[in-house]
Amino acid sequence: MTSLLMSILPLALLDAVSVGALAMPVWFLISDRVRHGYLCLYLAVLALAYAALGLALVNGPAGLREGGENLLNSTAGDWIRGLVGVALMAFAAWYGLVHKVSVRAPGGGSEAGRLEEGRSKAGRFGAWRDGAVGENASVRAVVGLALVATLVEIPTAVPYAIALGRVDETNPGLFVQVCAVGVYAAVMVLPAFALTVGSRLARAHVAGLLHRVDRWFRVNAQENTAWLIAIVGLALFFETQLYDSVMNLVSDPNSAQGRPLQ
Repeated sequence: MTSLLMSILPLALLDAVSVGALAMPVWFLISDRVRHGYLCLYLAVLALAYAALGLALVNGPAGLREGGENLLNSTAGDWIRGLVGVALMAFAAWYGLVHKVSVRAPGGGSEAGRLEEGRSKAGRFGAWRDGAVGENASVRAVVGLALVATLVEIPTAVPYAIALGRVDETNPGLFVQVCAVGVYAAVMVLPAFALTVGSRLARAHVAGLLHRVDRWFRVNAQENTAWLIAIVGLALFFETQLYDSVMNLVSDPNSAQGRPLQ
């Protein structure tokens, strides 16, 4: 189990800087009235929801999982993964470069403009934050927000998907599965929990750090998303025969002539 944990914990740290696991908690902590107990509840529900969903996916219907594995391991599946990877990298380049320039052109692309855009977007979720940590805070609102954050992020939680794949590949017993997925979820929320404890014990000392983290998220949101998409695309493309064929063509063009893609 140690080797399995060592292989998935770095992925958990990548997931720890996601919107639901870090940006939302920081957003909570910089509000005028912070309810640290509700924030701890949010993190606990988020971790439990991730773990429960992960166990459900790993232990899904055997026939469905085997059919998916056979498709992905086939020639057609290999081509699909390769083309999807290329498409994701192309989209990331457009979204992070071309689209960024077109969006920022009217305002000159200043940091102040990006911050203002981030504030306007954050205002759309102001009611959620008020319901979680404001005057009208409630347990129901916190639990609901954590579940919504889980459902929204799971489709793009690529590190988690990779980690679940590694858990499934080792074919461990249920106890090891629970331990691995549980540790992953705990590590994922650990940075936010540390910030919460720091804010509770020494708010004046961590307030500046919280505002800097929030500022970084709002200023670099588009670039971060583009990088994540590009990394996912590269990971998909890197493990395909299409990638091997392209590398062979680049390294030895003469020997690759007339050789069909496998």
